[in-house]
Amino acid sequence: MLPQFFRIFAVNNSGQTVNFDTGLVNLKVTGIFIDPATGLLDYTQLSDDDMGLDGDEDWLDGGELKSDEIDNTTTKYIAVHVQIEVTHDLGNAAVGRFDLLLDGGDATGELRSDAAGYTSAETDRFTQVGSLVWPSAASNDDKIRSAVFTV
Repeated sequence: MLPQFFRIFAVNNSGQTVNFDTGLVNLKVTGIFIDPATGLLDYTQLSDDDMGLDGDEDWLDGGELKSDEIDNTTTKYIAVHVQIEVTHDLGNAAVGRFDLLLDGGDATGELRSDAAGYTSAETDRFTQVGSLVWPSAASNDDKIRSAVFTV
């Protein structure tokens, strides 16, 4: 069951800093819900997000990016599909993973990542969604997509 409010975190565990000049990140989140008019499952895109990376920012090894907060109080999503896509030109120097984690809460502004004392998504043990593993055979500018994970 999804919380009333949630966001997805991406953590760079690739072993290298990725910046806008050497990489792009795209997070896709699709909500699954029951259409009240038909009673059938329906889908809607909730996020197609670059996670805030721009030309002035680096994504440090161990650093995290976060999506916008998603409100689940109206449509009542029963699940979401989550996929991350990473492109960088570090080739096989950044062999490792990009981890996806879910932060949830029952009131807006009260997600664990918004609370006093928050340290990091991994340290605070957010729900693991999945990982994109950067293969050792990757070349410069390869675009690697994770599997589609269901939460």
